[in-house]
Amino acid sequence: MNFRDNLFSTKKYWICFIAIFLALTLFRFETINFQDPKIEIIAFIILSIVSIIILAYFQSNNDSKNLHKTAFVIILIFGLIVSVVTPILYGPDEVEHFVRAEITSRGELFPEYVNGSFNTIQSTIDLIEVGRVHEIVDFDSTNSSATIFKTTADTEPINHTLIDYPSAFAQNPFFGYLAPAIGIAIAKLFDLNAIWLVWLGRMFNILLYAGLSAIAIKKTPILKMPMLVFACLPLAIYLGATTSIDSFINGTGLITMAYLFHMYKSPKSTLTKRDILIFTALVILLGMGKVTCFAFILLLPLVPKANFKNEKHYYLGFAAIILTAIAAVAWTKFYANPGFLNSWRGNKWVLENFNSTRQMDYIMHHKKEAIFELTKMPLYLPDALSFSMNYVDFTDTLRVIFVALIIFLYPADSEKLKSRIYAFIVSFIFYTGTYVSFMISWCEVGKLYHYYPGVQIRYFYPVLALLPFIFNIKIDAIKELKLDNAIITALLLFISYRCMRYVIMAY
Repeated sequence: MNFRDNLFSTKKYWICFIAIFLALTLFRFETINFQDPKIEIIAFIILSIVSIIILAYFQSNNDSKNLHKTAFVIILIFGLIVSVVTPILYGPDEVEHFVRAEITSRGELFPEYVNGSFNTIQSTIDLIEVGRVHEIVDFDSTNSSATIFKTTADTEPINHTLIDYPSAFAQNPFFGYLAPAIGIAIAKLFDLNAIWLVWLGRMFNILLYAGLSAIAIKKTPILKMPMLVFACLPLAIYLGATTSIDSFINGTGLITMAYLFHMYKSPKSTLTKRDILIFTALVILLGMGKVTCFAFILLLPLVPKANFKNEKHYYLGFAAIILTAIAAVAWTKFYANPGFLNSWRGNKWVLENFNSTRQMDYIMHHKKEAIFELTKMPLYLPDALSFSMNYVDFTDTLRVIFVALIIFLYPADSEKLKSRIYAFIVSFIFYTGTYVSFMISWCEVGKLYHYYPGVQIRYFYPVLALLPFIFNIKIDAIKELKLDNAIITALLLFISYRCMRYVIMAY
């Protein structure tokens, strides 16, 4: 079928998309948007056309061998839009991520902390001052955020003068910032205006995330559509389209899970120690970006022993677990923790009596209290489950329901109960470890109940792809419904509405 035929065959989906998208857009409008809706109308038309084209493209590539192409197109196109539409340095902790990316762009892979600060360029500070308007006013108030229409950042040249800045995410690995650093370096090389430091940094980061996601979806032999959905969730694209290390973490997390599924489903007597090494390397790289992800090495025993050419190779997995544990301790003790304190966090810890060593000692002497606090984790789940950075409106609830339906009901092969239980245990260790890390790092010594507000859904993204493996309920009747077009339509609707929300809010 040609493009015109695909467009016609999907017309019921894109007609529904336009109708619902229009209703949601008008629902989100405030008085100021009705008074001068030119930008909103242009954005609505562009987002609608892009979504319709992607629907037709998906129709021509709707098979398991080509799903990765659809994912790449969705992430890249919408990511590029988001990278420009999102207000300046508006992403989660993007100010500090941007500083680290700029430092990396100058070839400084391990930032030097001298006299309580790092060196960055003057334009970085100028953009930070512009972007911080959203930290001063209400997060969701209309026109509260810095855009090129409210600043001179789009016309000012890049100022390369070095200046001090107190924080630069020195605890993170440099390779998590290589993509945005390349974009920033290109902006400098071609002497573009200062705003391109942000835009090209974001654009190269979303390119990285789109590429990693596509590789993961192509690699995995199972759960391709659920992985596509998780990769293309609005928050995942939004995070990927900032200068944050989350782009690297979430993309590498998908590849790690894809390689696990590849090993799990490999024919008997085909895997070698090379596969163990690759999976271990992926987990270590991922763990260096987000320390709780080191726990994913515990998934190695999930791979059937019969899948290995040599039984000794299977047992190498246990050696890999020990090696990864050593790497996790060494990385945390000698790099991440010192880097963590070389920032505003160090002063905060002193002023507010935070100390991970003393807090851990307190927990060991008050185990019952710590266990009791951890039993409250389910109570905090609704706060963490929002697939936006904060609750926006009822579409947040719809997104959670949509993700839950994909996890539980999207047609997939039934896996062995023993494998599902083991994967659940590892996922629970990761989930609990996230809360424990906050309890240790972000609570006053002797107090264990202030850790939960900082836990957000983005911290759990690396494990999302494993959840359908654990919780999927096989219902043959659902497979007969052929819901893939409807799923892509819903996904495009959520993404487009998120983009429109920023247009309405900031422009």
